[in-house]
Amino acid sequence: MLGSQNLYYVAASGPLPINLFSFYGKAYAGQVLVDWVSAQEEDMSHYVLEKNIDGQYQEVATVQAVGESKSNYDAVDTNPLQVNIYRLRVLSNEGTEQLYYTTVTRPMPKITVELKQVNDANTILIDGMKQAGTIKLYAMNGSLV
Repeated sequence: MLGSQNLYYVAASGPLPINLFSFYGKAYAGQVLVDWVSAQEEDMSHYVLEKNIDGQYQEVATVQAVGESKSNYDAVDTNPLQVNIYRLRVLSNEGTEQLYYTTVTRPMPKITVELKQVNDANTILIDGMKQAGTIKLYAMNGSLV
């Protein structure tokens, strides 16, 4: 069961197509609850919630469509990353699909990132990291920048 504590920043990318009222995620106590509400579900089969991991989308959950107007759904990601890019694949009984995207960001320590030119090369300076690590930048479509 997810608690009602530790709500973190949530953002949706771009306008949502008309057959979903909402699609969003909330981070709670080390998990992410992703909710969506459909406007109508004629000839809908199921939903597949996927998460971007290293540029590849992987299935988090599959949820059967109820087949009614204004249906509420949710799925829990028990292994969230620091930044989670989710997409929802909506599949019809005929096999057609549509994609929707949302992003859930969990809090991180304050880190300052600065771009400087050093010796005729662009350098990214990072202040605030407590240990060595790898930083990857991803575009909203999940591709590595």
